[in-house]
Amino acid sequence: MEHDLKPAIDLLNKHVPKWYNKIDVDLLNITSMKRCILGQLFGDYCNVPPHIRKEVSPINELFGGAEVSSNAPHPLTEQWKGVIMKLRNFGE
Repeated sequence: MEHDLKPAIDLLNKHVPKWYNKIDVDLLNITSMKRCILGQLFGDYCNVPPHIRKEVSPINELFGGAEVSSNAPHPLTEQWKGVIMKLRNFGE
C-alpha cells in the first residue's frame, strides 16, 4: 500500500531545505529511530525540535521511527527511498 507522503515532504521542505540530500538512502530504515528520515536529520527521532515535533505528530506514521525496531523490511522505507531519489534528480 502506497502512502501519501506529500504532507511529510511539505513539512520537511518547510523546516529542512534540501533535506533529501542529507539522507543516506543506504542506511534509511523507517523502523529505526536513528536511521529513519527524522533520525538522520536530527541525530535521533527523539531529538526532533518541539516546534517541528508538533507538526509531525498528526502525520507521524509517515515518518516511522517511533515504531518498535525490526529487521523486517518496511514498505514505507522503499517508498521514501524512491521519493528521495526522485527529488535528488528533479528537485522539489
